[in-house]
Amino acid sequence: MSLIVQHSETICGLEPKINGEICTGEISSLHKAFLSNISHEIKTPANAIIGFVNLLDNYHCSSSDKLEFYRIIQQSTFSLIHTIDNLVEMSKVQVGMVEFCLCEFSVADFMEELYAGVVYAPVLVDNKISFSVELPTEDIIIKTDRQILKCIVRNLLDNALKFTNEGCIFFQGRDTKDGEIEIVISDTGIGTSLFDQTATFSPFTKGDTNSITLYSGLGIGLFLCQYYCDLLGGELHLQSQKGIGTIARIVLPLC
Repeated sequence: MSLIVQHSETICGLEPKINGEICTGEISSLHKAFLSNISHEIKTPANAIIGFVNLLDNYHCSSSDKLEFYRIIQQSTFSLIHTIDNLVEMSKVQVGMVEFCLCEFSVADFMEELYAGVVYAPVLVDNKISFSVELPTEDIIIKTDRQILKCIVRNLLDNALKFTNEGCIFFQGRDTKDGEIEIVISDTGIGTSLFDQTATFSPFTKGDTNSITLYSGLGIGLFLCQYYCDLLGGELHLQSQKGIGTIARIVLPLC
């Protein structure tokens, strides 16, 4: 099953929501979902940080316990920073303050930077997930907004890490030979149905709400990815099958 999010679809699907042209019932529903998610996503890691710092200060623990406490503090800190980053990005989108800063940079260097930022993530170590990267065979230079593209790719990588308990994650960049670059993130995670794929592109919405397992997140990551891909003149392609995994493909013009 696949969902292809393209330029025209994004404009039609997102502008009304950003300009506030949604019905009162939908606004109320979005506000409830937002307040519920934001309270959990900020308080949970903050409480973990405070709690384990207090344990380190007041508890005579073994070296192995200390390492575990430090790991939890680090993971909670990363989670809190990611939540705040996405809230800031969402706020910029809603008030129309997204600014472009076009620059030329190497796709390989860009991918290596992101790979280095997540390869030692605790979830990879804990769940023994294989995470590999395949850089473009040539040194491809792209002209686009580096920070916006970083936000897109980082959110997709975070989703792959979050929803993959075993197996592998593959991070790939390749030249399409049509004046475009394709960045692919594939995983062997839980996957999702076509219905849930469509739903999760709405802000503050999560797929598979009937699932027993609760996953962290505000439900705005894919919304931001879709919106920012459109702003960069690209496309976001999502293919996923429940119980099999997900393939996310970003296609962008090189200039």
